Amino acid sequence: MIKKNLYLLKGYGAKRLIKEFPTKSWKQRTFNYFLKKLRDTSSAELRAGSSRPRTECTDENIDVVDELVLSQEDAP
Repeated sequence: MIKKNLYLLKGYGAKRLIKEFPTKSWKQRTFNYFLKKLRDTSSAELRAGSSRPRTECTDENIDVVDELVLSQEDAP
């Protein structure tokens, strides 16, 4: 991740990083949050379990949805 490397190796702050990449629409507040997280955890990765759980498209789930759709005779 180039942002992380520029911060760690060259000591770039939020304003300098935004200035280095003018074509990106990055906001200073977002960078400040990113840099704070980087300082606190030494990582820019998401924590395990911090995102929305994924649902799987299994045969069982497909059958359940089909059954629900077909059970609504008035408004399928």
